[in-house]
Amino acid sequence: MSTGPDGALYLPHAPLRRAFSLALGLTTEPLLGGVTKWSATRHDLLARDAACAAADRAANAAAHGADCPESAIADLTQVDALRSQMLDAAERAVAAGELRAGDGRRVRRLGAKIRRLPVRQRATTVVRYYRKAARALGRACRLLSAAGR
Repeated sequence: MSTGPDGALYLPHAPLRRAFSLALGLTTEPLLGGVTKWSATRHDLLARDAACAAADRAANAAAHGADCPESAIADLTQVDALRSQMLDAAERAVAAGELRAGDGRRVRRLGAKIRRLPVRQRATTVVRYYRKAARALGRACRLLSAAGR
């Protein structure tokens, strides 16, 4: 299974694996091949989950960045990918009427506060970035949590 940039999950179907499952009595599903795409039905919830996951990862990296600088540096791309996923999902949520336009603008502003990754990947610079990211993404998480009710 893999995840696409839009948050969709892709599940491969191997007929041979199904044949073994059928022979063992683990499934009665027909043999088929190909790939199934599972995508979000509520983009506002996907945006919320991406914001909350990014905020948690950034807060954890800020707290432990001095202890594990290599790990904190590696997490930069993950936090940025979650930020991008949050912004894309929020845009789709506004278009689908799942999120108010004003909330979408606030999410974009919060995401813009941390759009630039640190150029110098020194421990102090990275920890500062994570503190700022944790604050901005935490606010986006709370905003999207309140909007989804």
